[in-house]
Amino acid sequence: MRSALDALAITLVATLAGCGSPTIPGYDAGPRDAARVVDGSSIDAARDADVGTTDDAGSDAGSDANADTGPDDAGSDVGMSVDASVDAPGDGGCRYPDGGLDICACGPPLGADCRTTACPMGQACTVDACGMHCVASGAACGIDADCPTGATCMDGHCAGASSTCTDSRTCPLGFACEAGACVDRRFACATDGNCPYGYACDRALSGGTCVRLSRRCSSSTACAGTLTDHQSCVDVDGDGSSECQFSDGICVVNTDCSGGQTCTPRALSGVASCGRFGVCHDSTNCLPGQQCRDLWGDGVMECVDSGGCMRTASCPAHQVCATPATGGPPACIGG
Repeated sequence: MRSALDALAITLVATLAGCGSPTIPGYDAGPRDAARVVDGSSIDAARDADVGTTDDAGSDAGSDANADTGPDDAGSDVGMSVDASVDAPGDGGCRYPDGGLDICACGPPLGADCRTTACPMGQACTVDACGMHCVASGAACGIDADCPTGATCMDGHCAGASSTCTDSRTCPLGFACEAGACVDRRFACATDGNCPYGYACDRALSGGTCVRLSRRCSSSTACAGTLTDHQSCVDVDGDGSSECQFSDGICVVNTDCSGGQTCTPRALSGVASCGRFGVCHDSTNCLPGQQCRDLWGDGVMECVDSGGCMRTASCPAHQVCATPATGGPPACIGG
């Protein structure tokens, strides 16, 4: 039975991939793995190598005393289910015969099914692990200043003036603006431990998607989404532009830290603490041997170890250029 279901899921995703996005030109929205979670982890073993790893283990000796002592490094997310409320035996319809959790049937609610019906204005039809669903076509916003030049804040989300983009804030969450098109950089996660450094697992998005924490903003409303109750809009690196940052923890901005460390958001604990891989405006903000790079391509720079990939645009589809959860040079991570 399990093999038959798996084959059916793979056939469905492959079929949907041929449909494309019927309403939004310029979107690269390819299919991902079937939405199946076994024992609280993603089905893709290559991605699951990061499950349960520490936030910054083994890379901070002598330079990041605070990074390896917080609750985010305790590995407490290992084996956690996507939703404890549906993790009990006898939760009819939520489990595959082998015990795996069907997050499409029992996970957080998805947007409207858009396989045959166009999405309403302000939403985009995107392919995800559970089929094709409507999502907000731009980043969250509270005022026009939360959006890039030429875009406006409409119904709580940034709206561009044309079908092409100049900034990722006019793309759906998890998409990056690359060469004028919104490119799908989403990949599946079950817990924050599945995501690279500086990302969190938004389980309300497409059944579980890693999203960036440090995003441009002018109001705290622009930080809506993952762990929004703990985020505020502040100029973390002192360059005159603000970013989303956790408001809880031992620091809020880089000047709260010393010794070349930055105030780094830590998804597993939902706080900020001084560490190696935070937002910067040039390499002088980083520790010796590190560089300040714009990995996502939206002007938000971050301290990274030397080597590795330079930008997400150079990675394959559904991958991002980011620092692994275990530290080290940035690498293409995802599906």
